[in-house]
Amino acid sequence: GSKTAMSFDGTTGSYMTFGSNTPTNIDQTTSNIFVEAWVYFNNLNLNNRIFTRTPFVSSTAGSSDIVFLTAGVPSDVLYFNYGSGGYTGGANVAGLVQGAWCHVAMSSVRENGISYVFLNGTPGTGRAPPAGTYTATANTFISAGASNEFSNMYVRDLRVIRGGIITTAAFTPQAA
Repeated sequence: GSKTAMSFDGTTGSYMTFGSNTPTNIDQTTSNIFVEAWVYFNNLNLNNRIFTRTPFVSSTAGSSDIVFLTAGVPSDVLYFNYGSGGYTGGANVAGLVQGAWCHVAMSSVRENGISYVFLNGTPGTGRAPPAGTYTATANTFISAGASNEFSNMYVRDLRVIRGGIITTAAFTPQAA
């Protein structure tokens, strides 16, 4: 129906998986990738993972192929990174507000190795993150990652696109 959203309450097991053999299984080392959604963050002090591709969700140490998230502290920053090297090596944008709907997007352009994050259509700092990895068996998760942290947020109108980058101006969903 209209005006509905996926709800994640931040408790263990509060996530969604698309598995590994789905259209979201994108090799970002050979293809561009673009992810966008409307998100309402209930707690910006968490690592709210909007979109993650990783081999597992557990407390076992490991790296993610792709991670698009809020990094907890500073709590108003949105990050995108792939491969290893930590979130500070990835693209980022500040200005997130807790308790309000915002449009978030990230793009990674393979040809020049630059990634960008957008908040309400405004780009942050473009970065060339560490060399990406790709694991064909990695699963796609919404609201979870490799460190047993789960997001406290609502997500609606999520789009994941391989190949050409779609500008955020071309995406006008219903009012949240």
